[in-house]
This record gives sequence, structure tokens and C-alpha cells, in this order.
Amino acid sequence: MIRDAIRIPRGKTMRVGFMGNDVRKIYIVFMKATQHTVPINDTEVEIDVRDLIAFLGKFSTIKMNPAIKNLEATLHYSLEYDQLLQDVGFQKVTIKFYKFPKTLITAGVEFDYDKLPETYCMLIY
Repeated sequence: MIRDAIRIPRGKTMRVGFMGNDVRKIYIVFMKATQHTVPINDTEVEIDVRDLIAFLGKFSTIKMNPAIKNLEATLHYSLEYDQLLQDVGFQKVTIKFYKFPKTLITAGVEFDYDKLPETYCMLIY
């Protein structure tokens, strides 16, 4: 069994720049649809890494439907997964951690990729 999940420590923030009005508008739709209130200061924002990853993952959905009012919550990895899978008989082979793929970051969303934590994990049982 292979399961992809997100794992991001709470409270870690990053400064993100939004170049272009379209990107800023999509960010504002994201904030409203997820009921967050992190305002943009001119062209940038200090945002929780969890929200940044959720924004990057939902960017194309919002771009296709800018009138969207509600977005599904992003599920995050928990050590409870390990225990649950082991309780039902799976044996852990490994857990691999990796960053949000650089190739999927939308043009106009700028941040220091090198400081981005490994936000995804692949559970292999």
C-alpha cells in the first residue's frame, strides 16, 4: 500500500510574494473559501506553510472557478496513520518525505523554495 500525505509543522510561516493582479485575486478567493484572514500587504504576505501548501494545491481549482465559495479542507499526515495501518495488519516498509514539487508552483507565486520544509510524505506499507 502506498499513501501520499501532507505533514507540516504548525506555526511555521513563510513570506510569499504575489506578482500580478490575477494571482492576488486567486489568493483572496482562497482565503475567503477557506475562511482565513491573512491580508496581503501590497504584493506579499506572511503565511503559515500549511496555508501556502493548500493554496498551491488548490490554485488551479480556484483559477477554473473563481466564484468558488467553499474548498475542502486539506488532510494532514499524522502518526495515527502508522498505528492504524499497523493495527489492521500492514507492515511499514518506509516513509519518504519530500517538498512540494517546484514544477507545480504557479508563476507569480514567489518564495524562498530552499526554506520550504519537506511538506509531503509517502507512506509505504
